[in-house]
Amino acid sequence: MGQPELQLSDEEIGFYRDTFLFAQEASKTSFEQFLRSEYDVQVQEIPDGDRVNFDHWLCSMAVDLGWSNIGLKLHYQSKFARKIGVQRLGMPSKLIPEKLLRDLIQEYLNLCMGKIKSRFGSDSMMVSLPISQPTGDQQDPRQDVIDRNSDSWKVVWPEGHFYLSCQIHLVTTIENAQKIQKDVEINLDSMEMFT
Repeated sequence: MGQPELQLSDEEIGFYRDTFLFAQEASKTSFEQFLRSEYDVQVQEIPDGDRVNFDHWLCSMAVDLGWSNIGLKLHYQSKFARKIGVQRLGMPSKLIPEKLLRDLIQEYLNLCMGKIKSRFGSDSMMVSLPISQPTGDQQDPRQDVIDRNSDSWKVVWPEGHFYLSCQIHLVTTIENAQKIQKDVEINLDSMEMFT
């Protein structure tokens, strides 16, 4: 006998959808800001046929927004990180140490999380530092998607791609989270009048 299917309200579905869409857009705009705005950067679904049995790394970080915890995981191949390093640093590939490449990826993920914190008006100091570590050859970013409060996608540019996953863990109700978001949007709108 299987577990009963979880029923979601329209508010819950909308909240998660909107938050994941924002995280996807943040991953795209952060990449453009981080590297080159003229790149054709796209956010795509991860195709079922994508093979991820390669050397790859995982960079992760999380933020506590008070009403929610949001985590980002970025799966990447060393060869794509090296291409980014060449573009960003203007150095020959052979001269860029691995540690510096990991630092660059962590900087990118930090930009993404900064946009998410700004979106929710968070001044939380409860932010984990980005951590990079090698992962098992068979670790698939889609494994990070375990239920309705998880999503994964692919950030693609002409020379490569990253896989990202996002997890949202609410510590309040959807209704309270949406009220907090609306209050933040109103406060941000009123602040713009005085700039």
